Amino acid sequence: MNKITLLAAAAFVGVAACSPPAEQTTTDTTTITEPSATTTPMLTPEQAAEQTNSFSVAVANSDMLEIETSKVAQTKSRNADVKAFAAMLVRDHTATSAELKTWATTSGVALPAVADDGTKLLIDNIRNADATGFDDKYLDTVIDGHEAAISKFEAYVRDGQDSALRTWATSTLPKLRAHLEQANTIRAAVNRT
Repeated sequence: MNKITLLAAAAFVGVAACSPPAEQTTTDTTTITEPSATTTPMLTPEQAAEQTNSFSVAVANSDMLEIETSKVAQTKSRNADVKAFAAMLVRDHTATSAELKTWATTSGVALPAVADDGTKLLIDNIRNADATGFDDKYLDTVIDGHEAAISKFEAYVRDGQDSALRTWATSTLPKLRAHLEQANTIRAAVNRT
């Protein structure tokens, strides 16, 4: 045997000597895996129901906010782009609201018939806003609302337990992102004038 072969054999024996005995490696079959983006956390049935209820109620309130403030913007705004955008939001959020109600009916989830207090306050702020600076206030509300909604949708898409609601949230998310992008574009144009 040459020196290289002897060194390789000695290294192999050294590594083998440091390894645990074979019976120790075969008795532990537990595997630890990292959670992936598609893995949803394991929740109790009560936790899953609360998560789904919380998300659906938040979405219902978000739709009410977008619809009601956009109806006001259609009459109060003096900017044609803002009015057109508001009309689109009324149409799109009325549609998502109807889809959510259909899901809720088949799933036995009760959605709020009226907006919660925080949402009512935001709607009233837009209703009571004067014409001066109205577009800024409205667009701020729309942008903040869409940012919050997108965050909630992303979380439910990632961790949601109701597969039908998660599928709907996944298909709705691109429209919310498009709304936010358009609102930011209009906001920049309004600020230039």
